[in-house]
Amino acid sequence: MTAPMVAMMQDPDSPAYRYAPAQRQAPAWQQLRDVHEGTPAIQRSATTYLPKWEAENNADWRVRIQVEVFPALSRTTKALMGMVFRRNPVLGDDIPESSPIREHWENIDGAGTHGDVFSRRLLGEGLLLGLGGILVDAPVTTPGLTLADEQALGVRPYWSLIKAESVCSARWGVINGETVLTQLVLEEVSTDATGRFGEAARTRWRVFRFNGAAVTWELWGEVQGTAIMLESGVVANQRRIPFAPLYVGDVIGPLEVRPPLLDLSYSVIAHVRVRSDRRHSLHKASVPILVTIGRDSDDPFTVGVNAAVNIPTGGDMKYVEHQGTALGEVRQELQDLMTEMAAQGLAMLQRETRAAETAEAKRLDKAEQDSALASAARALQDCLEAAFGFHARYLGEEPGSLAVNMDFTGLSLDAPTIGAYSALVSNGQLSLETLWQMLEEGNALPDDFDPVAEKTAIENAAAQEMAQSLDRQRALLAITGTPDPFAAGAAAP
Repeated sequence: MTAPMVAMMQDPDSPAYRYAPAQRQAPAWQQLRDVHEGTPAIQRSATTYLPKWEAENNADWRVRIQVEVFPALSRTTKALMGMVFRRNPVLGDDIPESSPIREHWENIDGAGTHGDVFSRRLLGEGLLLGLGGILVDAPVTTPGLTLADEQALGVRPYWSLIKAESVCSARWGVINGETVLTQLVLEEVSTDATGRFGEAARTRWRVFRFNGAAVTWELWGEVQGTAIMLESGVVANQRRIPFAPLYVGDVIGPLEVRPPLLDLSYSVIAHVRVRSDRRHSLHKASVPILVTIGRDSDDPFTVGVNAAVNIPTGGDMKYVEHQGTALGEVRQELQDLMTEMAAQGLAMLQRETRAAETAEAKRLDKAEQDSALASAARALQDCLEAAFGFHARYLGEEPGSLAVNMDFTGLSLDAPTIGAYSALVSNGQLSLETLWQMLEEGNALPDDFDPVAEKTAIENAAAQEMAQSLDRQRALLAITGTPDPFAAGAAAP
């Protein structure tokens, strides 16, 4: 980061100014980003995560930092997102089929991203850093255009995923007895073309203000270390700054949280350090050292099956190797850290023996896990619905609702279990529709499974089989010359 940019971030009159909550959270955010990225980031910042030991030379340190990072954090976030998105969000019935919002959901950011994919990425940000958000924006149009004119031109609102680090500052105030966001500054970094094939990074700041009557916006840029305003205007059709925050974790204050997986990142770093030390120690301890005792000469000698070395009377020559238990204890510490990370990551990071746990302990553990994840899912739903409200106001429509999956239990269905349930259906002890419902909950059916079409196909197949069986019986009767009892007008047997 350049010196002018650092100065701007410390200047309270600059839009680049970082207010106290952002400064307090920045170290944890950086750590979580690095641990989530894994090996490349940890090795890049080795002075922070794998500092040199006292009296350790640079050559040994460079060897020691070449250690792989166990991807506990990234696996955990992916597993948690997978649990929430076992079923994609469902738009509410209060959003009419004719509403453009349903069409926009197929491309919510104006860049081809489906709303389901956008929501998943947003939850990933929340689970990792504890904070994220959605800015609902719309292109600036020619003054005087009506809403119908804008829609005819294809002008539509779009969503932008806001990462926690992008929030430079924010202010709240009480307006008409309600605490609302009155100022928000967001940093955005893009690239501009330079030369025939090059590109250069560009940082800008978007400032929103709400005075109780209107929402205004400003776009600021940096020129020779100074921030200048480039554009400004009024946000149409909005009664609030169109930013929907996402809080996941323990909320400390407005736009300030304790990330839910911060402890897991500390455990990963501890694991990296112990693993690095053990691997370096193993490298040194695994090679026996040839030692001579009583030999005064420093002349080099050859070691091998066809060589001999002069040893004085009473002297000795032997290989010395590590015989202690310290490396074994370090190995046990690594295993303990793996177990710790598994517990912090919803027990999804490794297979561990849980036979000693009581059923009540498992139930309480699962309830706690589901509760934390349910809170994250509920926060995601609140954030998305708030964004829908801003989106609808841009369009002059009523806000709609959305439902995020809150059921994370699922069914564990293996082949024997499915066979047992099928036997219940065959014995008339379970309906086929119930079996299908269970298979769907256990993700054992394709996404496009249609129970009505499947039942029709089964009935058609059964009718066809019955017709073929009847044809076979009639053919057998014809061969034997027996009257056909199934023919029309045949006498009852």
